[in-house]
Amino acid sequence: MPRTIEITLYRINELPEAAKARAREWYIDNVLCGTQWYDAVFDDFKTICGILGITLRTLQPQPAGHGRPRAERPCIWFSGFWNQGDGASFEGQWEYAPRCRRRIREHAPLDKTLHNIADELAAAQKRNFYELEAKITHHGHYNHEYCMRIDVMRNGDGGHEPAEGSADAVSDTMRDLARWLYGQLRAEYENETSNSVVDDAIHVNEWQFTPKGTFFAV
Repeated sequence: MPRTIEITLYRINELPEAAKARAREWYIDNVLCGTQWYDAVFDDFKTICGILGITLRTLQPQPAGHGRPRAERPCIWFSGFWNQGDGASFEGQWEYAPRCRRRIREHAPLDKTLHNIADELAAAQKRNFYELEAKITHHGHYNHEYCMRIDVMRNGDGGHEPAEGSADAVSDTMRDLARWLYGQLRAEYENETSNSVVDDAIHVNEWQFTPKGTFFAV
């Protein structure tokens, strides 16, 4: 026979600390991880790659529901953030980008890591009369910077090989860029999962919980 059950529900700010922690875990596992929380980082990285002369490979869009095409997705791979093998990598084509040193400083005036990356790539190009190119592909089962295969070549009329040390310098610099990207993704994730940001998201959506912090779907 039908029964009536009364349940007292609480907002996030009304819960004790242990219950708040459980409510936050529910949000991170069931809401945040289902979103593309990294989109802003990806967008900035695409801009930076354009400045440095990197054209990211993209995955062809596939039809979504009702025949609507999805947007192209750049080939940026990552996993994280605290296990062995975690990291970030990307795929694409690199070539000489005029004024990349000045443009990267205009884009990120305080980021010394990006400045150094642009300087190293510009120096490698100068040693090779601005004829260097590189193809960057992913291999293996992980996503860190050493899963990137970086094939450096010199595309000039003379058929010369890259100057001594240039290929290694470009490869190391591309891996530095992948490490920089991973740091940005980790910082964004830590921000999105911080107590204050999570509590604000739960509060705005007016989600409610049992006294133990279990989400209650009305």
